[in-house]
Amino acid sequence: MFAAASLFSTTARANALDDLVKSGVLKVAVPQDFPIFGSVTSANRAPYLQTKKVDLITSSLCKNLKRRKVIPFSEHSAPFYNGVFGAADPKVTSAADLAAKIVSMTHGAVEDLELTRIAPTSATIKRYEYNNGTISPFLFG
Repeated sequence: MFAAASLFSTTARANALDDLVKSGVLKVAVPQDFPIFGSVTSANRAPYLQTKKVDLITSSLCKNLKRRKVIPFSEHSAPFYNGVFGAADPKVTSAADLAAKIVSMTHGAVEDLELTRIAPTSATIKRYEYNNGTISPFLFG
């Protein structure tokens, strides 16, 4: 059964690639708040892929269990590094330094998945739908 499912998955991807090449057009979903690229909301990226409004999604879209059930993911093509920015004091050099801090992040991004996994339980994680919403609380205190 696993072999049959693997064969179907490979065939489906090959057919999708053939269809894409034949069309001569590649439609890509990107985050909404990264000019000049964004024009539709980040929240629509997965539904747009499922309904074939786009051919692929790029940028920070983490591979979580819910998404893996409905959309296929590629293998990693480049290393990804997470960083934290904030005021110069106090210094943050590890996840442990986030204890009792408020951290904002873009909901569903790669950072969300990873930081949720490693953050101390005393850290407060606030999630925002867009990157601009993620940075605004820091900028405005």
